[in-house]
Amino acid sequence: MSNKQLLKIMEDTFPTANIPENWMESKLGSPKEWDSLGHFTFLMSIEEYYKIKFSIDQMSEVTTIKQIMEIIDNSKK
Repeated sequence: MSNKQLLKIMEDTFPTANIPENWMESKLGSPKEWDSLGHFTFLMSIEEYYKIKFSIDQMSEVTTIKQIMEIIDNSKK
């Protein structure tokens, strides 16, 4: 998986956010723009780009970039 593409999706979803250098450590609430509505929008954008579908449980349980990357990687197997 291209980390650059996931970062671009994050930047596009949260255009006013100050995304840190260590963005792969980001999680729900950090940046502050990644709130509940932003979370839904972010996951929907990821679904569209990667042609995957998050389950309802995943949408509520996945709260970190690392967890999102894991789901994307597992969907390609």
